[in-house]
Amino acid sequence: MDNHEIEHLIDAVGHWRQDYHPIEDKEQHDFFYNLAKALREFQEFKKSCCWIPVEDRLPVDSYHYFPLNLLLNGRTPVQGGWQDGVFWLDGVEINNVTHWMSLPAAPQQ
Repeated sequence: MDNHEIEHLIDAVGHWRQDYHPIEDKEQHDFFYNLAKALREFQEFKKSCCWIPVEDRLPVDSYHYFPLNLLLNGRTPVQGGWQDGVFWLDGVEINNVTHWMSLPAAPQQ
């Protein structure tokens, strides 16, 4: 499921929720509220956990170096980065990146 499909579902759930009064139809209203919330959480999780094809989306442009996991030629995972609209690996600009993924968050102590 791509981001566009998730957005479409969130919009549809919002419309369905409007059909139910928050007091008179509390159970249905709450169901659609929680469904929309879960879809938004899934959307955020998907952004941070999965390989993203460069054809679908590139990292946000950054003046500072932004470390990433990169997949080269669709098969070789490496840790590189993104800066000024370019992928980098060990200080060298590379152009064979097919997918990228954000690094996971640091552990909480």
